[in-house]
Amino acid sequence: PCKALGPIMQELSQTYNVTKIDIDEDQEIAIRYGVKAVPTVMLIDGDDVKSVKVGVNPKNVYIKMIEE
Repeated sequence: PCKALGPIMQELSQTYNVTKIDIDEDQEIAIRYGVKAVPTVMLIDGDDVKSVKVGVNPKNVYIKMIEE
């Protein structure tokens, strides 16, 4: 699933600020935000988690998540 999400996030990163975190390498962030499954996509504003999607979704789902 993470490999399927990669191209979607790459495309979105051309328009939006997208940051990829490898939770195996940065477990502290995963713990801080309560990531239990991968892939997990979070919309974060400052330290506030505004929205979370687990699994792979169509690109339009992520666009809607960002723009709401």
